[in-house]
Amino acid sequence: MGGPDGTLLPDGKHVALSIRDDSPGSGYLLQTMSVETGETKTIVPDSVGCLTSVNKGLDLLFVRRGKELWRVSAEGSQPQKVWESEQGIGSPRMHPDGKHLAFVSGISMSEMWLMENFLPRDIVE
Repeated sequence: MGGPDGTLLPDGKHVALSIRDDSPGSGYLLQTMSVETGETKTIVPDSVGCLTSVNKGLDLLFVRRGKELWRVSAEGSQPQKVWESEQGIGSPRMHPDGKHLAFVSGISMSEMWLMENFLPRDIVE
């Protein structure tokens, strides 16, 4: 569960993308890109899968290693591990209320999960 993904940030001027790095031995990296100029900024240089924006677009949640959910500022900060699932995490999407996260999980059979109120208070306030 992973691979390229992207989300338009609420400012309408930037897109957050997980992009395949063509360097030998590299995986996906997290970048933001200006929709006006095309200028990119690398936020997380490795191991990024599916992503979604939270906290009114100020933060991004992304999947690492197919089973870990991480948080990072859309401006760039030290990523923080938020949660881990042995069954895997894919296609995370945050509800506009900021309190509900939907994602796909499962090893032999996929299920849709909905979590609520699990994020730290500083993300949802």
